[in-house]
Amino acid sequence: MLTRLILLLFCLSLAQTSAAWGRQGHLVSCDIAWRLVQENTRNAIRQLLRNSHYRTFAQSCLWADEIRKLRQYRYAAPHHFSNLPRVADTGDALTCPPEGCVTGAILAYLKGLTDWRLGSEQAAVAPPYSNRPVEMLMYLGHFVSDLHQPLHVSPEGTRGGTRDSLRLSEALMSWRKSTLSERRDFRLPWRPQDQDLSQVNLHVFWDHDVVSYPERRSWKKQGQHLYEGISDKQRINWQRDTLATWAMESYRKTATIFHRHNQNQPFQPEELQAETQWTQRRLQQAGVRLAHLLDQTLMADPSP
Repeated sequence: MLTRLILLLFCLSLAQTSAAWGRQGHLVSCDIAWRLVQENTRNAIRQLLRNSHYRTFAQSCLWADEIRKLRQYRYAAPHHFSNLPRVADTGDALTCPPEGCVTGAILAYLKGLTDWRLGSEQAAVAPPYSNRPVEMLMYLGHFVSDLHQPLHVSPEGTRGGTRDSLRLSEALMSWRKSTLSERRDFRLPWRPQDQDLSQVNLHVFWDHDVVSYPERRSWKKQGQHLYEGISDKQRINWQRDTLATWAMESYRKTATIFHRHNQNQPFQPEELQAETQWTQRRLQQAGVRLAHLLDQTLMADPSP
C-alpha cells in the first residue's frame, strides 16, 4: 500500500514538473522580451506587476506554473498546451475545446490587456480564462513561451510525451546525474541516486535538459547572450509570422521528436547539442514575438 502511495505521489509530482521549458526557459524568453519592448510598454508592465510580488517581468512568467496546484487555478491546466489532429494544418492550430487551449488563452489575454489599456474597468474576457489584468499579463508571458515548446503542441493521444521514456547514452547519463545534483532548474521529486538514469521522461527531457545543455549561465546572462545574437532581419521576419504559424512550427518539431523516439536508440551528446541549438533559437523567437505582442497591446495610443 505504501509503495503504491509513493508511486502515485511520484506521478503527480512528475505531471507538475513537466509544465513547460522549466524555469530557465521561461525566464530566458521573457527576459529577451523585456529587453526588446519599448519603454512605454515597460511602464505598463511595471504598473500591472505592482499588484504582484514579482520584481521582474521574467520572474512573473513563472507564476502560471507556480500556482497550478491551487484549486482556484485548476481551470488553467489545459491552457498550457494544444492537442491537434494527427494530420493538422494552420486552421487547426487556433481551434480549442470548450476548456480552452494555449492559442485560445493567448488570444483571450491579448484582447483583455487591450481592454485594460483602453481604460475598461472590467476586461471582456470570458471563462475559461482569467479577467484580472495582472494575471492576464503573467499568463500571456508564460503561454507564448509554452507555444514555442514543441511537446506543448502535439498530436491527439500522445499526451505531449508525458508517458514516454527516452533512453540516454552513458555520457548523457553521467551529465544528467551531475546536473540534477547541481542545478535548481533540474530538481525533480527524486534523488539522482534513486532513479534509473538510463532513461528519462520524454517531456521532462525537452522541458528541462534540452533548454540548458551544457549551459552554465544564469538566466539573466543567458537571456542577454541570446538577445545579443538576434539580428534585425531575424526580428522583423519572426514578427511577421502568425500565432497559427508559431503553433505549427512546434507541431512539426513534435513530429520529428516522436519519429526519433520511435527508433528506440539511446540519445547521444551530439544529438542533444544540435537540439539545444534549435531550442536556443526557439527561445529567441518566443522573446521576439512576445515583445511584439506586448508592444502592440500595451503601447499603442488609443486616441484616433
